[in-house]
Amino acid sequence: MILVVLAVPLIAMELVWAERKQLGLVLLSVSMLGSLLFGLYHHFVVASTDHVAVQPANLWGIRFTITAYGLLH
Repeated sequence: MILVVLAVPLIAMELVWAERKQLGLVLLSVSMLGSLLFGLYHHFVVASTDHVAVQPANLWGIRFTITAYGLLH
């Protein structure tokens, strides 16, 4: 997951700066789609401690839920 979230966008940025703009933007788009699908699956589909339905009703749980929905918007 670190590869999709951190490494690939950095590689895409380098490609955009190195005059390979189209390849860099495609790579960045694919990376962002992968991150969106990962978040969608882990925060809304699979039953785990990261699911929005099991977050506690405290400040951090509410922030987590708001940002999870915000990322889908």
